[in-house]
Amino acid sequence: MPPTNIAPDKERILRVFAAQRAKQPEVSARNAAQRNLKLDLLLRWVDSHHADIHAALHADLRKPPAEADLTEILPVTTELKHARRHLARWMRARRVAPTLAMVSARAWVRPEPRGVVLIITAWNFPFNLALGPLVSAIAAGNCVCLKPSEISPHTARLLARMLGELFAEDEVAVFEGDHLTAEELLRQPFDHIFFTGGTSKGKLVMRAAAEHLSSITLELGGKSPVIVDESADIVDAAQKLVWAKFLNAGQTCIAPDYVLAHISVMGKLVWQLGETIRETYGADPAARRASPDYARIVSPAHFARCEQLLMASLRNGARAPIGGQVGRGRPLHCAHRAG
Repeated sequence: MPPTNIAPDKERILRVFAAQRAKQPEVSARNAAQRNLKLDLLLRWVDSHHADIHAALHADLRKPPAEADLTEILPVTTELKHARRHLARWMRARRVAPTLAMVSARAWVRPEPRGVVLIITAWNFPFNLALGPLVSAIAAGNCVCLKPSEISPHTARLLARMLGELFAEDEVAVFEGDHLTAEELLRQPFDHIFFTGGTSKGKLVMRAAAEHLSSITLELGGKSPVIVDESADIVDAAQKLVWAKFLNAGQTCIAPDYVLAHISVMGKLVWQLGETIRETYGADPAARRASPDYARIVSPAHFARCEQLLMASLRNGARAPIGGQVGRGRPLHCAHRAG
């Protein structure tokens, strides 16, 4: 488990922020071709280091390589290629009609960089959620400070290595550390902040942004219910539910939270879910533990929370038609419903 409550390197934070503020006019003035060169560096690094990315994600979450490719690497390379393809058009000034009061004038909208931006990322998709905002920030001509999650330390270390090889600190800098490092970074007057995480921490980030009138992009968690009515194809519904819920061991902000099933299909759906789980991850608990396609809960603290939720549900009358066992360090999902 990563260490907590490590004193942040305040001196480095202040030094890097000042250096990026000084470098920002030069970075902002780069044309589309110059910015695309930076995006090309990122794309080539990602394309040539799949094995390193797989290893870091496996160490943090035991993500299978195919899952890492689909949910972590592919979104980043797609974002990079999309930005490179459209950047020149995005940067062009766009003529707009003047208001009646300014009818004799000419008016246009000219895109401009924000300046120095901060990216604070989540642990559940630590590579994707760090580099997605970074691609946008670099394409828009900004300098960047990136704070990866300490809960996925192997990926955080990989990001620090990667961006340290590609960029000078006065353009892109990575700050590893826990919440104290994030708090220290939030004391700086960034021009924009990207935050991905939970609602409670999102409120703290928004409060810190308000202190400096920083603009902010928040991606927060939510609820994702699923409705299965009497007309549903139950086999298809079960396959989609198992895929969406078990992806990344359920640690996805848009994973199904609960299912509302019509009474006429509920029994069949529960049975089919069990069959799909057995077909996908193994016929018994031992096989599911050994499955190479099954990710794991990210930390002992998160595992304990999931275990408490499961046990409380069972005590309150829920039943587990499949699974229901847990193994510390190797937690297992179960499908359960109210009894």
